[in-house]
Amino acid sequence: MYNCRSKSANRQNGFVNYCWIPNHEKLTLSKTQPGTSKIIIHDERFAGYLNLVEQWCHEIEWNDNEDFKFTPICTNKSGKCIAGTLSVAIEEAGQIYFLPKATQDMAYSIELLIDLARNESRAEYSWREHIEIPNLKEIEHKINMEKEKIASIKKMLMI
Repeated sequence: MYNCRSKSANRQNGFVNYCWIPNHEKLTLSKTQPGTSKIIIHDERFAGYLNLVEQWCHEIEWNDNEDFKFTPICTNKSGKCIAGTLSVAIEEAGQIYFLPKATQDMAYSIELLIDLARNESRAEYSWREHIEIPNLKEIEHKINMEKEKIASIKKMLMI
């Protein structure tokens, strides 16, 4: 478990030091066994990102006060928060998001988070389809050949 009350270096037992967060003593991160159960999404804006998270290993607790409010983005099946939003009572102040690390397609997950920050949806540009990737046909051919080999090995094993 990480609690920011301890004065430590930037990392302690694998946790980032969150002492820069206002009222950080209200934050508790508990390291858990990697979770893979179905999550319950409370903030649908993050659904695309959370679909790229196959497992997580932290649970978040925050004790609200009049200046700061913590809202779960998603919880596990036990109701423990695994992603959340810390909001400051001053409306213009912004928010801090606590998210588990994406385990699939890191580049796409970063794009989704940037789109959320910019409050825009992903732009699909027609010119992207016309970009020729060098050696793509050869690579696709090799992939198909390997798939055929795998299929024939599976067929032999079934006999």
